[in-house]
Amino acid sequence: MDRSAKIIPGMKIELWRNGKQTITAEEDVKFEVEKVQDANRDSGYREVKQAGENGKKNVTYGNRNEERCGGEP
Repeated sequence: MDRSAKIIPGMKIELWRNGKQTITAEEDVKFEVEKVQDANRDSGYREVKQAGENGKKNVTYGNRNEERCGGEP
């Protein structure tokens, strides 16, 4: 079809999109808990040696686009 053709009612139009898309998102990172058993303590004993804090990290996701969108009247 000629690129200069006018769009008319009932015409079928298809759109192709190729390329690569990346998205960067900030995500939470949970702190790790380390449990140490001590034979000198009672079995239910708990002690916090250092309080943990959740952190943040930037994660980049990428995908390749090879989509085809078609429309019917």
